[in-house]
Amino acid sequence: MRLIDLVAEDRIEPSLRAADKRSVLRALGALLSRAVPSLDAAAITRVLEEREALASTGVGDEVAIPHGRMEGLDRIVAALAFSESAWTSTPSTTRPRGSSSRSSRPRRTRPITS
Repeated sequence: MRLIDLVAEDRIEPSLRAADKRSVLRALGALLSRAVPSLDAAAITRVLEEREALASTGVGDEVAIPHGRMEGLDRIVAALAFSESAWTSTPSTTRPRGSSSRSSRPRRTRPITS
């Protein structure tokens, strides 16, 4: 299966504007709810947040792949979002890259797919 087979044009956000990781996950929840109108965007966002709480979905080089499983969903659904500002992620907080951080080794992530 190819990525293009999973993502419809209405689930691509070329210029995501979000203040923090939680806002990014809410935006992704809204995009994903377009694929399955019977699923609530807030419920999708909760699944993404719960998965992110287990461990960061950041894979490096300013890329993250937030994901999760939804009850009653029998297929893979994906969305893409691109942000002009990358995020620095630590276990306790998320800040725009370049802002002060007390973490000794922050990871840079930018969610682009789910």
